[in-house]
Amino acid sequence: MPAFQDYNMEDFLQESSFCRYCAGTDARAVAFWEAWIKEHPAKKPAVKEAKELYYILNGNITATGFLQQRQKFEQTFQQHLQGEEVTAIGTRHLPIRRFLARAALIALLISLAGYSVYQFTKRTPHADYSSLAGERKSFQLPDGTSVMLNANSHITVANDFNKGTREITLSGEAFFDVAGAATKPFIVHTTRMDIRVLGTAFNVKAYPQDKSVETALIRGKVEVTIKGAHSRKIMLAPAQKLVLPEIHASKSLPAVATIGTLTINPRDSVALETSWTRNRLVLNDIPLGVAAIEMERWYGVKITVDTSIANKYKYTAIFEKETVEQALQAMQLSVPFHYRKINNEIFISQ
Repeated sequence: MPAFQDYNMEDFLQESSFCRYCAGTDARAVAFWEAWIKEHPAKKPAVKEAKELYYILNGNITATGFLQQRQKFEQTFQQHLQGEEVTAIGTRHLPIRRFLARAALIALLISLAGYSVYQFTKRTPHADYSSLAGERKSFQLPDGTSVMLNANSHITVANDFNKGTREITLSGEAFFDVAGAATKPFIVHTTRMDIRVLGTAFNVKAYPQDKSVETALIRGKVEVTIKGAHSRKIMLAPAQKLVLPEIHASKSLPAVATIGTLTINPRDSVALETSWTRNRLVLNDIPLGVAAIEMERWYGVKITVDTSIANKYKYTAIFEKETVEQALQAMQLSVPFHYRKINNEIFISQ
């Protein structure tokens, strides 16, 4: 699980649901953050600091008031750069010297300004969400949909999101728990397929470097549109998954999509396809070369596998708290191989 408990002040202020909680404009966000703060009392100072800065930058409820406040902030910031003593902005006499000392605050102001204009004009801004290798994130879209982003992934939210439709573009892997809205279909675009839903929970895995693309449905229904010259639509039911293999070399033959059932872990009844949302790396009967790609994303290291053994053996394993070296050592017990680590790169050979 991406951990909000690791967030600092700037991280909180870049979380759109946290800003809606501060503004009090979203009951769902208010309820979520109030409950989260109670469960994580150690983060109260960081939350308090973030809220104070939010109110400093956005202390009025009209667009005109916001622009005036921004001007005051910019003037105050310039005074600070010139070495003048500053203690307050507007009518809220809060000490802000510790905030102004951070150069990143200028970018933060721009970010919050965009969010505030959205609140006042009721427009949804363009938004991007990204994760690095070895990183997983959790966030909430403006419609209330919860998203978990797996490592090395990227989501772009359409400018008109939550108007007629709710459309996003995904590169990588993400789990969606879609807020119900019968008149506003939720659509996920990938390079090779589109997934259309009204309210459901599902997983999409569409990394550009992978040979296949897949969608796994937990509940509800989804309509998958396979793109290309042989375009077609496929409906999935709960506990089903669709796998679209790599495009045929000639490109004249359609990629044959297969529909199967989710693989359930008998230990806790969690589908292996979504186990990453429980902070588990699952290798399910895959060649060492493919396992290396999965491990690269998970651990944030570069792994190079000798071509002579990349497809020779297959591995099945589940890792939770193991380091990358502990995982490799466990895999060696199944089919031996050698590896060496140099800085942040691992080389695997026979």
